[in-house]
Amino acid sequence: MMNKLEQYLNYASRMYYSGNPIITDEVFDKLADSAGYTSVGAKEHGNVEKHLYRMYSLQKYYEDQGIAPLTEYDTSVSVKLDGAAISLLYVDGNLTRVLTRGDGIEGQVITDKFLNSNILPLSIRHKGIMQVTGEIVAPKHIPNSRNYAAGALNLKKVEVSAEDILAAVEDAPL
Repeated sequence: MMNKLEQYLNYASRMYYSGNPIITDEVFDKLADSAGYTSVGAKEHGNVEKHLYRMYSLQKYYEDQGIAPLTEYDTSVSVKLDGAAISLLYVDGNLTRVLTRGDGIEGQVITDKFLNSNILPLSIRHKGIMQVTGEIVAPKHIPNSRNYAAGALNLKKVEVSAEDILAAVEDAPL
């Protein structure tokens, strides 16, 4: 049986993925951690498909938790991007599908939003099947970039250019 906090977190998650967040990311994370809430992604959109390879979420690490430090072999360091994760599926070099992260196993199909844009390469030099995972991010001047990016993916047409995304990545702190 689902308790009230789980119901609230499910509602907050649905609102977040619809582009209308009701609480900040920090508050959501704290509530989720305290409740052991691990459900992520939204399936109410209906147009959902399985990822070729599961998309795992990144494990948060806090130095003050008393956990032994990770070794260089356990760690990958990258720019902190705060946006919405997506997966791209290329078949014989052609972009065939774009999915939101969803729950990591399946995500919402958003391919149509990218076929007539310059955000993603529609073809790459690769034979066979390749899944590429990445992050859609918002420009630096957007105050709540994660919500903005997730909300933008739910619009009928994404009106962000590759230049906007590159500018956001260049402005991100290391």
